[in-house]
Amino acid sequence: MDLKTVRKKVEKEIADGGYSLIGEFKRDIAQIFENARTYNQKETIYYKYANQLEMLVKHDLERL
Repeated sequence: MDLKTVRKKVEKEIADGGYSLIGEFKRDIAQIFENARTYNQKETIYYKYANQLEMLVKHDLERL
């Protein structure tokens, strides 16, 4: 999962493959962070930024 795909799904109608539930959106966002940690080593900026960004958006995602 990546941000470009999330954006496309947000912009699409539900019938065309867009999000029908907020939980789907949250899962996709969580998958982005998980992928960054899975496919990158802890020393990389991708891994570190995934952790930082996840902490920044965590509260907002919980409010949705």
